[in-house]
Amino acid sequence: MTKNTNTEVCDADAVNNNDVGLNLNTVVVRNLSMLHVTCAVVSILSQIGDDLVELDTWTGTILEGLFAGIFYLVTGIIGFFLSKTPKKSLVATFLAFSVVSCLWSLAVLVYSSLRLRVVFLKRHNTGIVVASSIKIGISVIQGIVATMSASLCFKAYCCPEREINSSIFSSVRIRILSATQICIGITLIVLYFLNVYVFKHYFVYEEIWCSVIFIAAGTLGVFTVRHKSYHLVPGFITLNILGFILSIVLITHSAMQLDRKQNQVDTAETHLRNELEYFESPEKCENIAWWPQNSTRATQIILCKKRDAVKIREMKKDLENQPYRDDYHLVTARLSFQLLLALAEAGISSCCALISCCSCCCC
Repeated sequence: MTKNTNTEVCDADAVNNNDVGLNLNTVVVRNLSMLHVTCAVVSILSQIGDDLVELDTWTGTILEGLFAGIFYLVTGIIGFFLSKTPKKSLVATFLAFSVVSCLWSLAVLVYSSLRLRVVFLKRHNTGIVVASSIKIGISVIQGIVATMSASLCFKAYCCPEREINSSIFSSVRIRILSATQICIGITLIVLYFLNVYVFKHYFVYEEIWCSVIFIAAGTLGVFTVRHKSYHLVPGFITLNILGFILSIVLITHSAMQLDRKQNQVDTAETHLRNELEYFESPEKCENIAWWPQNSTRATQIILCKKRDAVKIREMKKDLENQPYRDDYHLVTARLSFQLLLALAEAGISSCCALISCCSCCCC
């Protein structure tokens, strides 16, 4: 009796493992694993090249490319095992490592962007620029690959028997929303070049890595509805969730830059008005503490008032012409447009995620 019970339990475990494997596209898993390993190799090599460059203390690294590359490599190896022998335990492990790899890619993305900004502000170093740029590119690619891997495993692990509701996942609706996401991403790339080369303003290159995620989500949505590849819907959900989070980051940063620009203008105007008030005060020349030899106090007061009169005319002219507002309208228009794009992307990403989730998991 006990022997039969043990046999039934083993058979049940085998069925569970096979159920997950049958609902998991092993070809896609193998291709994603190859991308994981490729990103790992490039990340580790870029870190080695970065360390070979002569670095100053203010541009030192924390071996972020090496540590991230190790996680990418382990994730890819687990994926290869999963593509060969689909098991529920391997699906859960691949899911966990994909999430960790995604978090590592975000950390490398932010750190490398900040480090690249420091290099541009302090001193241009070609080796550091190349290494950091490679890390940024690899982290973006790895983030997309990791999110797709995690979503694929989540679909197989949590709801393997549910099919996509094609009536909810409407091809026309998703195609319009995805095309809009691609347009927003391309527009942000154009804004990036305007910010760097025209306005000479950049922070952490958020326009670039946000636009890459937006374009990736839109491209995946168009590809999914065009080729009826509904097994990619979980990846489309994950990319849109990530796009929504990045759009919130872009909204926050754009609003902070708008507030900062307004504060700079207000501070410059307030300082100029205080200076004007000081030079117009009658006690200004009267309170001079020292006088040159062979000069009377009255003569020096007259000369002081003449000099102040010239400065007063210049400051009144500045208040009238407002040179501190030369680029104010261009910068605020650019940031306002960027803020509107981020708001639109937040709404589109949330709609795509909700539609996809409802067609895949809820309805």
